Amino acid sequence: MSGCGSAPRPPSPLLVRLGAAGRGVPERRVRLNLEKHFQSRSRAGGGDCEVRPGPQPEDFFLHFHKPQAKEGVLSHGPHTILIGSELVELVLEACPEKVLLAQPPERAPAGADPEARPEEGLRARRRDPAGAEPEARPEAAASPNDKLFVKVTAHLNAGLLSKRQREEAAARCARLDLRRGPQGIEAVDGDLEDVAELHRLLKQQLLGKDEDRKPSPERGPELPARDPGPKPSSLDSGGPSPPMVVPLTLYSYFRHAFAKTVDDLCSRYHVAIRMERDLPGSANLRFVPDGSPAAAASEAFAEAFKRATRDLAHERFPAGPGLRPKEAVRALAGRFPGLLVWAEGGDVALLGPPGEVATARREAAEGPGVGSGPVEMKVRVHGAPATVSVPAAELRLLTSELQPQVRAVETRFSVCVRPGETSHPETARFDFEPRGPGPDLSVHARAAFVDAFQGLSSQLQQRAFLPIPDKPLDQDRFFEDFQKQHPDLALALGGGLVTLRGLPAVLLDAIRRLRDYFFLTETSPGPRAGDDGAGGSGAGEEAARDPGGLGEKNGKEEEEEEEEEEEEEEEEEDTCPICLDTMRDKKTLDKCRHSFCSPCIQQALKVKPACPVCQMLYGKETGNQPPGTMSTCQLLTDLPGHPGCGTIEIHYDLAPGVQGDNHPCPGQPFRGTHRVAYLPNDAEGRAVLRLLKVAFDRKLIFTIGQSRSTAAGNVITWNDIHHKTCMTGGPTSFGYPDPTYLQRVREELKAKGIE
Repeated sequence: MSGCGSAPRPPSPLLVRLGAAGRGVPERRVRLNLEKHFQSRSRAGGGDCEVRPGPQPEDFFLHFHKPQAKEGVLSHGPHTILIGSELVELVLEACPEKVLLAQPPERAPAGADPEARPEEGLRARRRDPAGAEPEARPEAAASPNDKLFVKVTAHLNAGLLSKRQREEAAARCARLDLRRGPQGIEAVDGDLEDVAELHRLLKQQLLGKDEDRKPSPERGPELPARDPGPKPSSLDSGGPSPPMVVPLTLYSYFRHAFAKTVDDLCSRYHVAIRMERDLPGSANLRFVPDGSPAAAASEAFAEAFKRATRDLAHERFPAGPGLRPKEAVRALAGRFPGLLVWAEGGDVALLGPPGEVATARREAAEGPGVGSGPVEMKVRVHGAPATVSVPAAELRLLTSELQPQVRAVETRFSVCVRPGETSHPETARFDFEPRGPGPDLSVHARAAFVDAFQGLSSQLQQRAFLPIPDKPLDQDRFFEDFQKQHPDLALALGGGLVTLRGLPAVLLDAIRRLRDYFFLTETSPGPRAGDDGAGGSGAGEEAARDPGGLGEKNGKEEEEEEEEEEEEEEEEEDTCPICLDTMRDKKTLDKCRHSFCSPCIQQALKVKPACPVCQMLYGKETGNQPPGTMSTCQLLTDLPGHPGCGTIEIHYDLAPGVQGDNHPCPGQPFRGTHRVAYLPNDAEGRAVLRLLKVAFDRKLIFTIGQSRSTAAGNVITWNDIHHKTCMTGGPTSFGYPDPTYLQRVREELKAKGIE
């Protein structure tokens, strides 16, 4: 039964009468607006309800599923709805029993196909001959806007429809995901309403007639039908394309974030996009061609639209204390140009890629001044201390060559390298302190300093000479001045030998000066052994016996010959650069031809597969990265500083597990992680991506240790190959623009033998 007073189900319906401004509006549009209004708890105080036609065109019955919803609507006060630009007043009246008993079945559009609306047919079959509704069931109380099927799949019968007919209908349903096969579109995935709309369009084409009927509120926004008859469709002619219905919010985001893509499509296909807003929340798009068919433009737009709006995140949050919504919107929009940002009531709404939305949401939660500029951040690194101690004696010999490399380390890692205090006079200490508001890279600077110091110390050489026995009177002063003029050289006198130690270039210059000094003393006043006042023959004989090669000639030609002999002696020298002792079981590396003691070089190659002298790699360096996967996808969004090429999004997925023998704490569990990074989709970015894939295969991207940001232990962390984890924000936010990033990451990969 359907009477108001005698209905067995509570509560009784209400009669809603439209004001004068709402009369003449299509019934479907009115019903949608009424349902949206009375189902809103905030705007109308209502709840789940159904709107059905009343006895007059301006009357509608309002059936609530719960008494509380009806009471909330009655106590809310005056009700108005916005239809188009008109504000329509609503009058609520109790439903008289005689009116409800005389209520006819729902009005159906003239000429409508009963099979096209299975919900209507099912409702009609359940009614008794008098038109009364059966008793309500609990499962029938769901709101018409609730989706019972989140996603459905429909397989098309390729034998009934041609490939062109399927393509034409699918182009008008932009939100459907298409599955193509050898015969064209074979299946579609999407919402039930979109699949039902595609079914209606395909049925129109199959029957070859125009089904000009009004859509039901259950099916949502409807696309205009194709003209019947043999006349070609707009996809084949030069006229406007059939309308494409898309959500207005997604279209606004697409126009904002992919404006260049839309402009390129319009320019390439010579079309203009005309947008109409017939229904709330929807946009009807038509492609108006400039003398050429609009089919290709419509299909290209649909593909680009689906790719751009497939995986988006939506966030809504308060603007924060001390900020107006418009101010927060303006700040976030300038900080994140790839997001659609707007004010919604007193809140800020974001729409865009999940990574950028999460970053913007995090910055907005940090307090006033959201997105207004770089935020000063101090990160204290727990773990390896940012200090290093080195032998003071070796440091004195390497200072001149080490200083340029220290300046390079300070510039590269934005740190200050300062001498520190130490209680041991035989050692020197250096502290590495971060400089500026950027990330703390002092640990990386320390590692680079140690590499530079060890590389130079391995080049130190030692030479011993037998001086003239009867030394001149001023020889002591000479060695004192000699040491002052060569501070980066170690001079030792003892055991009847003059011993020099230093870098090869400095050592060669000192040997020349020492030779010149002993040659000049031959003509100096004072007796010398073997001289007998006859000139320098005795000195020459003594110099000939000198194992250091001190000669008696001073001519330019003899000097060049002696330099060549010294170079040959240096090549034949049997001192190991690692232990600085006589080589045992000499081993020469294949590529760089540097020689070492066999036990020394074997131990060094276990630590790092590279030559200790020139750092040339031998073999492949592998790390202790946990098992995981690396995948990529392409985005249409451009990275700041890399216009017109799109973006490569890298996804790293590492599963949880237990640490092995090559990890810091074997047997301890560690948690898995998911990391996202970004590269420009140009030639250089794709080259870096190939190198990163090699590094991932060699287990060099991640390691297990202590987090540098949270100080948590036994977690998966980056392993000295830097990634951009944000699309925007610059280097301080690990994002773009950063002009030197690709070059830096290439150098980091090259240091691990990947180039």
